[in-house]
Amino acid sequence: MPNRRRPTGTIPPGRKSGRRAAEPAEKGAKREHYREVVRERVEEIVETFHLSPREREVFQLLLYGYMTDEIAGKLGVSARTVKFHQTNLLDKLDADSRLDLFRLFFWVE
Repeated sequence: MPNRRRPTGTIPPGRKSGRRAAEPAEKGAKREHYREVVRERVEEIVETFHLSPREREVFQLLLYGYMTDEIAGKLGVSARTVKFHQTNLLDKLDADSRLDLFRLFFWVE
């Protein structure tokens, strides 16, 4: 007899998930709202800590979860150059790691 188990996370036939699926336009609006919130917070940090334009770009890409090699590809520079900017960024923000960057980003007075 074949295995008739449903894949984990699926909803049995005839049942509803209890959650309403977001409409594509609604998802797009939410995504754009979050991007705007991130932009505003990044600008606050840039102004407060006097980050260079390149440090700002690296900071924003780090917040979006990009790795060093990915950032290098996006910016058209070497991974070593990205690490240089990242080190300067960490020094200016008095951070010890990427995790500290996230803490600073979400820290509210």
